[in-house]
Amino acid sequence: MLVNIVLVIIAIVLIAIGVQVIRIGNRMHTTFQRVNETLEQVNPIVPRISQLVDNLNEELAALASITSKADRMVGRAEEVTAEVSDLASSLISNVNQVTGGLRYMNAALVGAKVGLKALLGRRHDGD
Repeated sequence: MLVNIVLVIIAIVLIAIGVQVIRIGNRMHTTFQRVNETLEQVNPIVPRISQLVDNLNEELAALASITSKADRMVGRAEEVTAEVSDLASSLISNVNQVTGGLRYMNAALVGAKVGLKALLGRRHDGD
């Protein structure tokens, strides 16, 4: 009798396992169908996506080329700016030197003028 009860329990467990295996099989079948449907929808657009990626890569290469050219232009502009700055500094320095010389000459002329006035003024006083 105990053996019969154990056999009944084993039979019930085996039936329960069988039912679960069938349920899992049905779920797996449904999942595989959905994956298949998804692949059927995705497969036609894969070439378009591939072409889009290729086009984007070409555009990125063109953009990289433009960026490289822009970097070279900026570098050249910086060089020209430095050269113009150096020339302007040199010109300002030369103008300052000329202006300084003119100031000395002006001071000398003013001194000579004052001296001549003083000299001429004494002559008139002494006559």
